[in-house]
Amino acid sequence: MLDYMHSIHKLMERLFLLLTTVIIQFIADAQHTNVRISRINSPEEPTICLNYANPQYIVAGSNMKQYNYSNDGGHTWNYGFLESTYGVAGDPCIVADNAGNMNYAIMISVAKRIKKLKS
Repeated sequence: MLDYMHSIHKLMERLFLLLTTVIIQFIADAQHTNVRISRINSPEEPTICLNYANPQYIVAGSNMKQYNYSNDGGHTWNYGFLESTYGVAGDPCIVADNAGNMNYAIMISVAKRIKKLKS
């Protein structure tokens, strides 16, 4: 009887290990591949937003004034740089509206803003 119980115990251990391995593999396969959007200007403090009207269109922003966009769901990326008469100081924020417009907000340089208001 003890041999039978020992065999059952070993079988349960093997089934548990097999099930654990399958679950871990399933979780690992569910992860998305990281995609480097850009190496230009060492982007930091990123923000990213999907266009609700067209989920294949994605916009990302990073310090200081760089923006990136993808028309194919993030497989490939293009970039550009923001310009402002008030300057650009970072901390981007992107919001999509219901019409599919992408709105990009960024802090401005306070020193340049004060100088502009005084003149």
